Amino acid sequence: CITVYKFDFIYINQFIKYSASKDGVPSNAWGKMKAEDVVKLIYSFGSKDYGFKNRPKQYIVTSWSDVRLAYWILYYGSCNLLTGQGVHPNISTLSTAFNLDKENGRIHFVGGQTVPLSGYDVVSQRVCESKMFPNSAGPYLLFNQHVDQGYLVDDMVRQSLLSKLMLINPASPEVKNRFKLVYEGFPMVRVYEVI
Repeated sequence: CITVYKFDFIYINQFIKYSASKDGVPSNAWGKMKAEDVVKLIYSFGSKDYGFKNRPKQYIVTSWSDVRLAYWILYYGSCNLLTGQGVHPNISTLSTAFNLDKENGRIHFVGGQTVPLSGYDVVSQRVCESKMFPNSAGPYLLFNQHVDQGYLVDDMVRQSLLSKLMLINPASPEVKNRFKLVYEGFPMVRVYEVI
């Protein structure tokens, strides 16, 4: 359903394994390093395979209910270790009835307002329908028909591992080479083992 960047899956896979190799507290090792060296190490997880052992087993849970928490999850996940600052993504809960114009990429709210979309992912039981509108600078729609709940989000949320692991096909090479699906509850929750 969504664009995949192989870097992301390698990066998070190795970050999790590195954390596990430090007994779940990587900051103990970082405290003995210069901040610049910590940043270089972390960024290198996306381009260099360190071969970290995965002991004990590590799991990652992605759930639809966490999308509403993305404002805080991604803020802390985006923390710049040099400045100590993170970035809040833009995310808005859809609380007004609307109609989705899937062909033209627009949401028509009851009451008359129309919002152009940069794209959408509409999920239902076992199905994800996706479309991009590259000429639009509007927000991106994540909508779960199973629970009749939607969010307008920015690229930070759309491109996050939270969204990707929830919406992407777990059998895609980018995912299955780094994560093994151990529980399938799409469109509400998925549990992956880090491999």
